[in-house]
Amino acid sequence: MLKTFSMLNYFSNKSNETSELTVINLISKGTTITGNMICGGDIRIDGHLKGNILNQGKLVTGPDSEIKGDINVESAKIGGTIIGNITVNGTLEIEKSARLEGIIVSKGLIIHEGADLNAEINSINNSIQKPMDNKIVHKASDFSRAAVL
Repeated sequence: MLKTFSMLNYFSNKSNETSELTVINLISKGTTITGNMICGGDIRIDGHLKGNILNQGKLVTGPDSEIKGDINVESAKIGGTIIGNITVNGTLEIEKSARLEGIIVSKGLIIHEGADLNAEINSINNSIQKPMDNKIVHKASDFSRAAVL
């Protein structure tokens, strides 16, 4: 009896060797999408997106990509153009080919030399100082994992 191989079954079922299948969403070069994206897997964008991204995984953008909208992801490696605010719960890496305009908020930040930034940069800081005069004072921006390469 012959076993037929189906790509649909391959991507919808868990592998016998691993307990989880990593989902990678791809928007290829030449593709333009208008609308918000909400997903749980990793995303690679080489095309254009006009809308917001909410993702529990990693976002990777290629050098020719363009996103006009706000981004909220777990981690990101940006190589293209983003016009909008970026919130990253983990580390944000900005490649030398990147162009960013907006507000950047992340826990860790890596900026490669040559990146074009027109942005306000803030860190996600979990440490809170003791209250003063019944007010909670947040510690100033502290990128303990920041680097410019």
